[in-house]
Amino acid sequence: MKNQLLVRCAPAMSAALVACLLSIAPATAQTTYDALADFSLNSNPNGPWSYLYNNVLMSATQTNPFPGIEDWNGAVVDGYGEDVGKVIITTPVTLPFEGGQDSFVFPTDYLFLTTALGDITVRFVFPSSGTYAVSGSFLAVEAAQISHSVTILLNGAPMVSGTIATFNQSFPFSFSQTFKTGDVIDFVNDGPVSFSFGYAVGLAVTISPAAALPAISSGGIISAGAFGAFASVAPGSWIEIYGSNLASDSRSWQESDFTGSQAPTSLDGTSVTIGGQDAFIDYISPGQVNALIPSNVSTGIQQIILTAGGVASAPVTITVNTVQPGLLAPPSFNINGTQYVVAIFADGTYVLPAGAVSGVSSHPAKPGDEIVLYGVGFGPVTPGIPAGQLVGEANSLADFHISIGGMPCQVEYDGLAPNYTGLYQFNITVPNVAAGNQPLTFTVNGTAGTQVLDIAVGN
Repeated sequence: MKNQLLVRCAPAMSAALVACLLSIAPATAQTTYDALADFSLNSNPNGPWSYLYNNVLMSATQTNPFPGIEDWNGAVVDGYGEDVGKVIITTPVTLPFEGGQDSFVFPTDYLFLTTALGDITVRFVFPSSGTYAVSGSFLAVEAAQISHSVTILLNGAPMVSGTIATFNQSFPFSFSQTFKTGDVIDFVNDGPVSFSFGYAVGLAVTISPAAALPAISSGGIISAGAFGAFASVAPGSWIEIYGSNLASDSRSWQESDFTGSQAPTSLDGTSVTIGGQDAFIDYISPGQVNALIPSNVSTGIQQIILTAGGVASAPVTITVNTVQPGLLAPPSFNINGTQYVVAIFADGTYVLPAGAVSGVSSHPAKPGDEIVLYGVGFGPVTPGIPAGQLVGEANSLADFHISIGGMPCQVEYDGLAPNYTGLYQFNITVPNVAAGNQPLTFTVNGTAGTQVLDIAVGN
């Protein structure tokens, strides 16, 4: 049995499954922003953060700060400030207020937003576009708490709101979405319209890059492009998935990704399921993922879901047939409008008209020559070898026939290629047909291949 493989060794064979692979550099990591950790009295705006009273930037620091506290002051009403600040000592600060009628407890892990009249806002302006996770909480820090609203606005429109009603009550929030450069998000402590106390709250918030939602393009799933690029697939066949945010980096599987002879089902946080079964992942990039469908996927309409960085794509449906056979015939083998199948002699020379492809050693095959072809999607073999397992023994298809120029070929071997997974190898003998380009056709389990393929035959 010959093993004249066009492709590289199994842990790096994706170059043979597609004409070329995308090479997209991983995205540069973005900064995580923390309202408390980033707080500063040096300037307002303070980088992407700013501090406002009644939607006007605060311009002065508190001239008579409470012990252990530093803050921006927006206005002074009846001797009391409208403030955004933080505790700068290691323990929470408890302060009597209004002659003992009330008190504050300012924890060290929150900014405090105090007000007796009007709204206090911590504003964040997105410095770059991207998908961000926003999480944190408002906390009631005034003992005689008055029920009132806290609000999060995006570009002035409410997106999250809640109520603070009792001391030490927390209102948590968490959401992820895509923001544009210059988008404004406001965290607002909604103060009274007339002078009152009981409205102080704490604010903790972090804004960090989030995994963008992976999206599979419309029509973005095909069987391996160099093997026919069909819209339907089969158990045990290779597929290519195209879209956006499909992976955090670009690479093929490596030997270290295998568990013994078992191929990986995830690379760097990218995985794929079809019909609820884990596929095997050969190549990842932000725009393309190559996967091998497991052998036990049922036929019919099945859902494919890609997960990247813990975020799942919307499901996309695809038809799974018993077989979806395709022989290796990449666009580079389409010469002057004739699509040649990839066929190889024992010495590695290609079966093509001499000089057909620059830099490729080739000549036509003669009747009686033995040549090797490759394919995907040809169905189960005997003995059974599941997809994802490197092939270590001879095997065969139950019902495979191939012809050149309408004449049947003698088949020396038809089965999964040794040391690979999902790749079929066919050793055939060229029949006695006339010289020139001859059509190559085949069937497997009674299903005819749909590719229009030629092979070069000589005298």
